[in-house]
Amino acid sequence: MRKGHVRMAFVGHRQQHEYQSQSLEKAEGFASVAQVPPVIINVENTFAAAVEAGRELLLGAEPPTAVFAHDDLLAAGVLAAARQIGMRVPEDVAIIGFNDTDIAEPLGLTTVRQPLSVRVSSPSNCSQIGSRRRRAVPR
Repeated sequence: MRKGHVRMAFVGHRQQHEYQSQSLEKAEGFASVAQVPPVIINVENTFAAAVEAGRELLLGAEPPTAVFAHDDLLAAGVLAAARQIGMRVPEDVAIIGFNDTDIAEPLGLTTVRQPLSVRVSSPSNCSQIGSRRRRAVPR
C-alpha cells in the first residue's frame, strides 16, 4: 500500500472447518486497511488452485497490481500464474506470501515472517506486519 497499490487482491484458503480460519482473519485485516475493497478469492489450499486463481485475477479486465496470499504455497501458485502469462514480478504485479517458508527464497518470493504469537486480525496488526516483510533474493 505504501508503494501506491490501489487495485489489490487476496488469495485465501477456503474455510473447511468450524473454527475461525486465520485466512479469513488475514483477509478481513487486509481489507480493513485497503483504500479500495480488494478482490478476495478463497480456494483449496493447493498450488494448482492458486495458479488457477492467479490466472483468473491477472487476466481480468482490471488486474490487481498487488496480490497478498494466505501463505507461501498460495503465493507460489499466483507467482507461477504471473510468470506463465508473461507478467514481471514485482514490476507488473507485486505478490506477497505469508509464513516465510523454505519455498520463498528459491522462488524469489516476497514473504511475511510472523511469530506464532502474532495474529492478523486488526488493521494495526496488518500494518505492523508490513514492516516485518522481507524480499527474498531473486534467482
